[in-house]
Amino acid sequence: MDQGNQLFTLALGPIPPWMVNEVRFTAEEKRLDLHVNFPKGSRFPCPVCGQECPVHDS
Repeated sequence: MDQGNQLFTLALGPIPPWMVNEVRFTAEEKRLDLHVNFPKGSRFPCPVCGQECPVHDS
């Protein structure tokens, strides 16, 4: 993971497996874009029962 991505992941504190996977700053536009994603194969808890499930649509 890129150091900038690590810095923003630590600063924002997303719950794993979520992470900042791209950081882009455009000085001319005074714009900071943060892209959040998760690693392929990640599992997430079901909102109903809490069981860890694979992702089907992303």
